[in-house]
Amino acid sequence: MLEVTGESKNNRFSRVRIALLIADARYPSLRSGTGS
Repeated sequence: MLEVTGESKNNRFSRVRIALLIADARYPSLRSGTGS
């Protein structure tokens, strides 16, 4: 498992990625219909 070395950075990246994935899955129109 990862130690405290680069945990904060990885955690932040993974959180942002998961948030983007969830948002894309819940609201796919945000990406396709951004210029509305």
